[in-house]
Amino acid sequence: MQNIRNQYVMLLLLPVFLTLCSGIAMASIGVVTEVSGLVELERASESFALTEGVNINAGDIVSTDNDASVQIDMDDGSMLSLGENSQIHIRDYVLREDKSVLSASVDLAVGWLRFAVAHLRSAGRYQIQMPTAVLGVRGTEGLLQVEPEDGYFSSHVVMDEGRVELAERQEKGRLLGTRIFLNAGEYAERQHDGRLLKSHQAPAWLVAAISKRMKKRLIRRSMLLKKRGVLPRKLRHSIRKNLIKRAIERKKRRVKAFKAMQSRQKFRKKLEKQRRLRKERRQRLRRQR
Repeated sequence: MQNIRNQYVMLLLLPVFLTLCSGIAMASIGVVTEVSGLVELERASESFALTEGVNINAGDIVSTDNDASVQIDMDDGSMLSLGENSQIHIRDYVLREDKSVLSASVDLAVGWLRFAVAHLRSAGRYQIQMPTAVLGVRGTEGLLQVEPEDGYFSSHVVMDEGRVELAERQEKGRLLGTRIFLNAGEYAERQHDGRLLKSHQAPAWLVAAISKRMKKRLIRRSMLLKKRGVLPRKLRHSIRKNLIKRAIERKKRRVKAFKAMQSRQKFRKKLEKQRRLRKERRQRLRRQR
């Protein structure tokens, strides 16, 4: 009976053990160097609040709230800066021993993303996937926006420097469909059901919508963190666990307040009963006289 119980406990603890081991074995590919507002990291079905110094792994999903932003310095020298109400999924990020990119795939689901990708070797591949287009990057900087419209998405690309290849879709790393090349200063877009459209400059409405944070060119900040003495930080507290903990604490406070209210009501009832008894006693004494 004792052996069966021990086996049952081990089966219960096995998922936790595997999760911890996978977290330890996962190699870091970058570090969070700047955070403003509420930024959330999803990793292994857990959600965490990001702070400067937290390491980023392949497979992580980073989301920003209203008036929030985050910058990630990748180990290969590339930088990713996310604007407000945005989300990226670092789906794949494979580095060689010298920290150069062998293959990288980043998904921009919605919002704003400023990227500065380090120069790749001839065999390297770096792609940024959007809902309606795919960007093949080879050492350049630019700005992307994915805008939701009536249940659909439109993708916008503004180039600052370098040259990129934009395609309608990709399959197993290969760019497919209509493809165009964008140089510094050029702009391209694609609606959910339209063609790739290229222009020599971004439209005025898009330029007006770009925040000051997204207009700034990226500066590598990992050295600044080291100078400030910010050591690599671990993810210690889960947002969901904290929410559950706070909910339990609120419930305890409500229960305590309810019990206090009940005790006060009982006390009041007791006082009212004593007053009623005293009043009835006085009335009996008056009638006896």
